[in-house]
Amino acid sequence: MSKLFLAALAATLSVGFISSSAQAFPCSGYSVKHADQARYAECAAYVVKNPTWAKAHGASDELIAKLIAEANARLDPLVSDAAGTTQYFVSQTGSGNFSGTSAGNALPWNKLAGFINTINVPARVTILSGTYTLSRATQLALTDKTQSKPLLKIVGSGVNTVFVGDYTAFADVTQPNYRSLFQISRSNLVLGNFSIHNAGSVIYVPNTATTKNVLVKNVVANDMGYGIVFFRNGSKVIDYWTIDNFHIQNYYEYGFRLNGKNTTNITIKNSVFDAGPIEKVPHDCFVVGVEINEGPKNITISDTKVINNFGGCAAGAYQQGDGIEASDGPYGGFPDNILLKNVTSIGNGDGSFDLKATNVTLDHPVAIISRPQHYAYRLWHYTYNLIDPTYDSSHGHDIQVMGAEIKIVQSQTPVSKLFIGCELKSDPLYVAGRAGVFVTSVSGAVSAKVCK
Repeated sequence: MSKLFLAALAATLSVGFISSSAQAFPCSGYSVKHADQARYAECAAYVVKNPTWAKAHGASDELIAKLIAEANARLDPLVSDAAGTTQYFVSQTGSGNFSGTSAGNALPWNKLAGFINTINVPARVTILSGTYTLSRATQLALTDKTQSKPLLKIVGSGVNTVFVGDYTAFADVTQPNYRSLFQISRSNLVLGNFSIHNAGSVIYVPNTATTKNVLVKNVVANDMGYGIVFFRNGSKVIDYWTIDNFHIQNYYEYGFRLNGKNTTNITIKNSVFDAGPIEKVPHDCFVVGVEINEGPKNITISDTKVINNFGGCAAGAYQQGDGIEASDGPYGGFPDNILLKNVTSIGNGDGSFDLKATNVTLDHPVAIISRPQHYAYRLWHYTYNLIDPTYDSSHGHDIQVMGAEIKIVQSQTPVSKLFIGCELKSDPLYVAGRAGVFVTSVSGAVSAKVCK
């Protein structure tokens, strides 16, 4: 960044274009990781609004582009819109002339399903406060055969925008799209700022759908069949989805069923998947918080809790129910490149983390066994990297080694203090003498249990 540009920007700041109390500050470098985040944001915001001024005072095109990108990244897409975004409004029964062009002329809810796919411009659809009843007629099937439609936002008004279905009995458990809110077969979406109750699922993606660049944020769901479902055996592309602040409680089978061999670049953060206590909420025998199946790749889950996924299995049957499950079968492919960071798994039936996947890192995971359960970490076939894991073995194994090589660093617990089981003696890593748990403590001490 040129000294001329810095001097001009400092002068602008000092005379109050951005802040009357501002002093000269170095709007330098290309990263928002600046010592004074607030002032850096001010600089970027000013450049976004005045790029011609910035260039005239010595800022390069590259710098302006980077500052604009950084400023845009700070915006909450649920709140802020790009210039030229068309606004629509929906209420329970509509109002005014029912055109949807303003809050006073809101489109009726029962007309939105027929209208939504006619939108071919960048748009925000605001669902005003109220309670909206879900039915087959009002399910929002979002489609785009050309995969070329621009960004569409469907945003509620917070917890006061409530969607309600009739799924309370969990009777139709074989159809996650039953009374779902969204069925998605298109790209470029932002969905959020609402609550939903008693529905088959919040989001259902059929196995024939291609969908990319989707943000789901600030959703509260209760008493559901499922949360989000990427349906099984999907061969189409699901790419670049972000799930942020998604809280679901009391579901029958899956919090998030994340499947598909062409599913990539999925981020889940700041979320809670709580199936609810088995004593009060009916669960499928194979209930799971987050299931990763059929070979998805590049999956990141961070700052998230998975709770109470305790299977409703028949008396005497093997107890199922996992917090995070990744499986390399039976539908082909295996999950790859998974990062679980600051994920807490509490009170699940079989494994807190039950994983069959490659290139997996668990960074500060927490496994708390609050009821009789089989395993905290049940890891299969491949090599796993754990950073400072937390265990609770009061009701089960700390680690079950299913023919896997488990490398633990920054450990607070030596191998001698862990309850470890070894299985799958025919697996290649077991045969090669590599299966086991290999620990490096915080102090650098090394200990191991080799499965033999």
